[in-house]
Amino acid sequence: MVGDTGNQAAAAPPLRRTLFTSRREFEVAALLEEMAARAPGVTINAHPGEDRGRTLLGIVLTSRDEGRLEAAAAWLAERLPGQPAA
Repeated sequence: MVGDTGNQAAAAPPLRRTLFTSRREFEVAALLEEMAARAPGVTINAHPGEDRGRTLLGIVLTSRDEGRLEAAAAWLAERLPGQPAA
């Protein structure tokens, strides 16, 4: 049906938050596993990269639920070691 807005939330694109750490994935794996158990509905992906010669791990959190996403990002930000200075 054209104009049907009954399922807009399910059709909305996922929201993302990215946190960075200088640690390697194996060093934060247990923390990411704990977060996954605490944050249903939030997908976690880790992507290694570099910034100005520094090796960084980008941790991308994705969810369609903004509240869950923000809570997961805040929880992880408090515990994630090796975050670069802003």
